[in-house]
Amino acid sequence: MSNFFPAAAWPPGLKFSSTAGSLLLAVLMVVIYRSIPPVPGVVHYLVWTLALLLLLVPVLCALLIVKGYEFDGDTLVVHRLIWKTRITLGGLNHVDTDARLFEGARRIIGNAGLYAFTGWHLSTSLGRFRLFATDLGRPVILMATSRTVVLTPESPQALVEYVQQRIAGTV
Repeated sequence: MSNFFPAAAWPPGLKFSSTAGSLLLAVLMVVIYRSIPPVPGVVHYLVWTLALLLLLVPVLCALLIVKGYEFDGDTLVVHRLIWKTRITLGGLNHVDTDARLFEGARRIIGNAGLYAFTGWHLSTSLGRFRLFATDLGRPVILMATSRTVVLTPESPQALVEYVQQRIAGTV
């Protein structure tokens, strides 16, 4: 059984929010760039800085794109656009696919839909958890001794079966 699980395809909502967000940031950047005073001074450099910061937002969010998930021993490896995020899941003891468990969750810090849903969140049922998602309708909730992680693989059932086998000690 493979230990790599591709991320779920982007649903229409994520495609829309990513496209609309990118276009809005591009328009704002052009408007701000065109309003840069021609005479160098404090305002000139402040507006330039703001235009560059707006350019960085979609670039940084694109780096957070979730491509897939892999298990390497007690470590969950989240494949991003150009790097991998490693999360230790020592004491992994429960897996669930009930989306209601993270309904009403509040984002502490993270990306709320520009190319992905990622970051740290808080909910009454899960407590504090990390989210690495593309399609919030396909959650897999991994509960370990020290942390909770929510993923959205292309095939939630395949990932659940893999994790249940790991918990049972057959993988």
